[in-house]
Amino acid sequence: MKLLPTITLLFLGLFSFGQEVKDKPESEFDRVMTYTEFWDEILSCKDTIYFLDNTLIKWTYIETQKVSDRFLDTIIIKPKLELTNLEFRGGGNLFQFKNMKFNRHVAFNWSVNAGFVFIDNCVFENGLELIYQRGNYISTLTNCVINKTFWMGHVGNNNDEENSPERQFSFKNCTINVLEDLYISPTSSTAINIENTNINSNSEQIALIIDHDFLSLYMDSCNIDINLKLDNLQIYKSVNIKYSNFLNISISNFIYPSETNFNFKWVHLKDKLSIIQSKMIEAGPEFPEGFNLIHDSYRGESNEELSQVYMYDNLTAIYNKLFQIYKSRGDIESSNGCYIEMKDLETRRRKYLYEIEGGTKNYLNYKINTFLKFFAEYGTSPVRSIQISGWVILIFAFFYFFFYSDWDKINRKFLMQQSNKLIIYFKSEQKLEELYSDKHKEDLSTFIQFKQNLKDSKTEVPFFFMVFLKPLYWVAVIKHKFNVFLYKRVEFLQGTWSNLTAGKKFFLGTLTFLSIITYGLYLIFVRSLNSLILSINTFTTLGFGDIPVVGISRYVAILEGFLGWFLLSIFSVSLISQILQN
Repeated sequence: MKLLPTITLLFLGLFSFGQEVKDKPESEFDRVMTYTEFWDEILSCKDTIYFLDNTLIKWTYIETQKVSDRFLDTIIIKPKLELTNLEFRGGGNLFQFKNMKFNRHVAFNWSVNAGFVFIDNCVFENGLELIYQRGNYISTLTNCVINKTFWMGHVGNNNDEENSPERQFSFKNCTINVLEDLYISPTSSTAINIENTNINSNSEQIALIIDHDFLSLYMDSCNIDINLKLDNLQIYKSVNIKYSNFLNISISNFIYPSETNFNFKWVHLKDKLSIIQSKMIEAGPEFPEGFNLIHDSYRGESNEELSQVYMYDNLTAIYNKLFQIYKSRGDIESSNGCYIEMKDLETRRRKYLYEIEGGTKNYLNYKINTFLKFFAEYGTSPVRSIQISGWVILIFAFFYFFFYSDWDKINRKFLMQQSNKLIIYFKSEQKLEELYSDKHKEDLSTFIQFKQNLKDSKTEVPFFFMVFLKPLYWVAVIKHKFNVFLYKRVEFLQGTWSNLTAGKKFFLGTLTFLSIITYGLYLIFVRSLNSLILSINTFTTLGFGDIPVVGISRYVAILEGFLGWFLLSIFSVSLISQILQN
């Protein structure tokens, strides 16, 4: 009987609660037992099921304290436990129950009023049922493994539910492997907390179903690999879900708490929001007993689903409701994500209508949605619009690079003229400064003529003309003389190319080659810069005046102007939309 005190500690608290309600007379119970008798019967049971109903079990808190620190290794309970309508009296109201393995199904159904239940490091191989008939409770399962089935709920009448103290049910660090639906049936004063918990199933048609309005829902770091069905519910106080993954989530006809208490970011709902439809199927290898309930998720993805107008409208309404809540909360990231997925659903619907009905209108509706998704994420991303516009500008600038522009006048004729000047320089004894001076003789003559005109008009014009205009002449002349001086200093060819020695030819040839490459890079830079500025100017200003390009590039510039007007209009709408949301 060494196990008896420990088992007594583990289970007695499970049913130990303060007696705020009026106690039922002992005479109304079928049996009255002590804890020793209770556990003697369980441990000595030779049958596969241990059943106990309408029984009063008496215990004292002092007895439990004596063995509170004497937990042994894992205790294996062999019979299936069906404990219904039990009431525990005496002792305290705290129960900690750990290191136990139940080989068969466990069903706890008790009539209690208040208590704290902590189930730690236990394994339920064939499922667990926690049924509360009345009263208040705080139940926590930590580090537990539950296989096959789980059901937790409150049954019986509760005439003053609204004024009942808050109840709480928690999972922490648990693993639940279910073969059928997992049910939680709370009351309106129950808070549900699920942390670091994995819920798994081999079937995508299994669901975690919460089928009663409740107080609050808190989930953190959970992996729910089954459907989560919260249809037709109201959560009165708060929803707080963080760092969790889900298979599908259904929230049809869901009544949300206030926006400030709805902390369920779209990142957890992305690609998960659906309408879960339940249907009965006949027994089969996977479900051997009678008829079974399975769940299919409607997400409006296939043509078959998109043909269901009623379901499509309901799912759109769910998206829209969430979108409005996120906007009210000021959660722009979530509202944008929700809106994008809602518009994706609309785009799929428009594509379906075009494929079924055809028609130019359906085609344009579908293609416009597709374009808006690509260009601006349906108006939620002005930054994406700017990025794509930038690429459009660069593509047109690349095109303009290969065509003549009045801004730089670089074409084949210009390159041949420059090449002829270089050929003349190498063939003759003409200096670089002479080439420069010959080119700018007309400019220099203009400068001299300007100076002479000022001198001749000295007595015929106001005095300040001489003060302010004469420096213009000196600036022009100084620049010209500086250039002449510079060309003298870089002069590297004395005489003609044919008279040079082989060594000088190699040196000067290399130097000339590098100079030509440098000049070519300069021309490329100038052409690139002009092409880019032309593309920006054309993209951002439709009808800005004479277009400095000719031929086909002129028509391309007009096309770019129209495209820029169209894209920048969408960008403006996207930007204004985001500003208004903020």
